[in-house]
Amino acid sequence: RRSSDLEVERMVERNKLVQSNIFSAVLSCLLLNTAVSVATMGSNVMYAKPLAKSFFAAAVVFGLKVPHGVFVKLRKFDAYNSRFLAK
Repeated sequence: RRSSDLEVERMVERNKLVQSNIFSAVLSCLLLNTAVSVATMGSNVMYAKPLAKSFFAAAVVFGLKVPHGVFVKLRKFDAYNSRFLAK
């Protein structure tokens, strides 16, 4: 029974990491789409260029979180589990 509880707890922690990566990827795509939409409005809108640049920058920030989450955080978590907790 205790082993089963620990296994569920490990899976919940891993799911949190995976969901965080998915959230960052979706948010990055949303910001990128918004930036492209704002940039295509052209110079008719007063603040289109700075707004598009800020959306592009935010998309890059959230986009860079995805590989960091997969290759650093998730691998570290899996390595820790395989060394200390896995059967």
